[in-house]
Amino acid sequence: MVWKKWVATVIGLLLIGMAFGAAGVSAASTGSQKAVTVILVSDNTADSGVAKLLANATGGVIVTTPWGIYEPNVTAEILSYAPDQVIIIGGPMAVVNQYVTDLQGYNITVYRWGGINRYETNLIALEMAKGKGLLKKDNVTVFAPGNDTVAIQEAVKIAIQKGGIVVYVNKTVSINKLNKTITIRKAIVVNTPVSKGLAKGLMKQLFRHNSSAVDITVNVTGQVQFLEKLIQLRIERIEEIANMTNSTELLSLAQNLSAGLDEVNKLLQAGNTTQAYKKLLWLQVRSQFVLKRTNFVLVKEMTHGKFGIMVRLMRLKAELEILQKAGVNVAPYNQMLTQAEEYFKKGNDGMALKLLTQLEKQLRELYKQNWAILREFMRKKHKGWMHGPRWGSNQTSNKTWSGKH
Repeated sequence: MVWKKWVATVIGLLLIGMAFGAAGVSAASTGSQKAVTVILVSDNTADSGVAKLLANATGGVIVTTPWGIYEPNVTAEILSYAPDQVIIIGGPMAVVNQYVTDLQGYNITVYRWGGINRYETNLIALEMAKGKGLLKKDNVTVFAPGNDTVAIQEAVKIAIQKGGIVVYVNKTVSINKLNKTITIRKAIVVNTPVSKGLAKGLMKQLFRHNSSAVDITVNVTGQVQFLEKLIQLRIERIEEIANMTNSTELLSLAQNLSAGLDEVNKLLQAGNTTQAYKKLLWLQVRSQFVLKRTNFVLVKEMTHGKFGIMVRLMRLKAELEILQKAGVNVAPYNQMLTQAEEYFKKGNDGMALKLLTQLEKQLRELYKQNWAILREFMRKKHKGWMHGPRWGSNQTSNKTWSGKH
C-alpha cells in the first residue's frame, strides 16, 4: 500500500529537497540571470500532471520522454535550454537512468523526484510544494483516480485554474493520513463513468471529515482519441526498436497491443464508448510493461559494440544540431562525427569508438563555452520563457529514434 511507505518517502524528501535549494526552480537568480530548471517527465498522464502543476507554479520547462524508453534526441532537447538543474518526475522505470548518465557527463545537477508508483510520486510533490510554500491554507484539493487518464487531465486543468493541487487516489486512500500532509477544506472529486464508485466512497470520507466537496463526472466521449494516439505512438516506438535490434519478441508484443487497439475501434464503432475507454486504460498499463521489456532489450544491445556505437552517433549528432541552430560553429566537430560514421560503416569499430570518445569530451567543453549563447537563443525563440510560470507547461518531445516528429 502507498501509505505504508510514507516513512521511506519522507526520508527521500530530505535528499530531494536539495534540488530546490539556493537555485530554486527557475525563479532564483544566478548573478544577472535566473536559474533554469528543466523538468523531465515521461508521457505517463499522472506524472505529466504533476510536472504541469510544478511548471505552472515555478516556471520550470517541461521536456517529455516516452515512458520507459531512452531516446538520444531527448538529451539534446534538455541541453538546448542550458539548464542549471534537471528535476526528474517519476521513478527509473518511467524515466530511465540513461538520461542521468548523459546529463551528469555535462556536469548538470540531476535530481529524481519520484516514488515506486504514481501515488508516491504525487505524495512527494505535495510534500515539496508544502515545504516551498506553494500550498495555500485555503487552496482547493482536486482528487482524481490515479488510473483514470481523462479524470487526471481534467483535474489538472481545474487545479491550475483555481490555484489548487491534485491528489491521485485509489481504493486504499485514507483521508485521515492525507490530512497529515495537507489540510483539506475545499475539495473537488473528478471522475469518469468508469471510476464513479471510487469517487462515491471518497466523497463519503470527505463529508465525515467536514470537508466541503463537490463531485464532477467527466464524459469520456471525444477524449478517447488522446489515449489511442498515445498507445499507437508507443507501439510504433516498440516496433522501431524491435526492428533495430532484430527482436521477434518485441514485434510479437507490439502486434498484441495493435490487436487490442483493433478491439477498441470495434467497441467505438458499436457505440460502446465507456467499454472502449476501459480497454484503452488497460492497454495503457499493458503498453508500459512492454516498454519496460523494450528498454531491457535496448540496454542489452547498447552494451554490444555496433549498436552502442550507433546510439552514440545519434546522440552526438542531435547535440551538435542544437549548437548549430544557436549559431555556434560546429563544422570541425561535424567532420569528426562524419569520419566516425565512415569508420563505423566500414566495420572499423575501434577507430569509430576512439573518435566518438574524443568528440564527446570536446563537445562537453564546447557546450560549457557556449552555455550563455544557448540560453539567449532559447530566450529569443520563446519570448519571456525565463520570466515567470506557465510557459513550458505543454512542451513535449515527440521525437523518435529516426528523428521523426
